[in-house]
Amino acid sequence: MFARLFALLVLLAPTPLLAQLRWVEGKHYVTLAGPVTGQAAAGKIEVAEIFSYVCGACNQAHQPVAKLKAALPADAAFSLVHAAFNPGWATFQRGFVTAQLLGFAETQHPRMFAAIWDTAEIAYFDRSTGQLRQPAPTLQDLARFYAKSGAVTEAAFMAKAASAEVNAAVKRAEEQIKAWRVPSTPTFIVNGRYRIENGALGSWDELGALVNYLIGLERARLQKK
Repeated sequence: MFARLFALLVLLAPTPLLAQLRWVEGKHYVTLAGPVTGQAAAGKIEVAEIFSYVCGACNQAHQPVAKLKAALPADAAFSLVHAAFNPGWATFQRGFVTAQLLGFAETQHPRMFAAIWDTAEIAYFDRSTGQLRQPAPTLQDLARFYAKSGAVTEAAFMAKAASAEVNAAVKRAEEQIKAWRVPSTPTFIVNGRYRIENGALGSWDELGALVNYLIGLERARLQKK
């Protein structure tokens, strides 16, 4: 009887309370000690994905994440932070930051995943063995790839990639990842305050629901200021 009564109370509970019952701090998400945000416009709640183009899980995630981004509320903004957890990722991190600062990273985002994982136009893996290719792709390879789209010339890309602005942006990305204590990719951070524990989630729908719940928490906190 108690179990049936509890179930009835849950069904009758208001939506915010249901969300609190569903999402458990310490299990589904953690609150970070020192919020660090970066790319969101003023007044927007940032939802950041820490990813890598050469992370298989990120490749599987990028289409569901695009749907998550499209469904965000008007007061939220999505951003991407490329990790460099090993030397092989650093080239792609610098290439991504360069593309961001040149203004075409978003439009070329699906194309880059496809070039690595589907067509092997950028041959990071040996498709027959699954092993890393040697030599690994270089920044010049990424410059050539982006130039094919007409978004930039190889020379302009390489010049930007070597700039102090890109160096500073790479450093800032690494500082964010460290401050957020990111354990792996992909990882999702809401406004530099909440880190989602991906291993506790069972589906992309659950991720979207939790992201919106955390946006709501942050919205309420900001409104109290």
